[in-house]
This record gives sequence, C-alpha cells and structure tokens, in this order.
Amino acid sequence: MRMSILMHWALMCAMPPGAALAATEAAPPAPRGSLVIIGGNLRPDNADVWRRVVQLAG
Repeated sequence: MRMSILMHWALMCAMPPGAALAATEAAPPAPRGSLVIIGGNLRPDNADVWRRVVQLAG
C-alpha cells in the first residue's frame, strides 16, 4: 500500500502541470440513437411502422 502511494506521488510530481488539467477535461457526449424493437408480427403492408423505422435510420 505504501509503495503504491509513493509511486502515485512520484508520477504526479513527474507530470508537467498542464497534463493533470488536460486529463480531467470531459469528453464530448456520445451521439444518441434509437432502438427499435420489432416483434415477429410486422407485416410488409404496415407502412406507418416502416416509415418510422426509415425515419429513425436517417
């Protein structure tokens, strides 16, 4: 445990001052998508559902 603390302290002292700040910047949020769950009863003539699936697909 003590060796781990000393190792972390040594690494922190060895890093340039800006490196610690750069590491804490938040990454941009991941793009959000849609999940469409379709059961086994979807028919080819169900135009409303197919239109929505195509719309969500982009």
